[in-house]
Amino acid sequence: METELTVKAGDVFKIELESNATTGYEWFVKYDDKILNFKKSEYISPASQKLLGSPGKQIFIFSAIKKGETTIEFAYKRHWEKDKLPAKTIMYKVRIN
Repeated sequence: METELTVKAGDVFKIELESNATTGYEWFVKYDDKILNFKKSEYISPASQKLLGSPGKQIFIFSAIKKGETTIEFAYKRHWEKDKLPAKTIMYKVRIN
């Protein structure tokens, strides 16, 4: 799956991905640090903790350093399953004006 974003140099933007930390899965990110600055990542639990196993959101915050095009790649996997392919992958094509 690929999504396109357009931002301006200097802009801060976020990407929200559905995630379920209770299963051990989390999103891992690869990006070009010459064009993007990774600010932080945080996990937001579901609104109701009574729904065990319900997905939350993993939020990634970036700032655009300079004009150009790049790709942000996300892999949804368990950190201890190093030799296993990710359960999901998502790519964001980012244009910075």
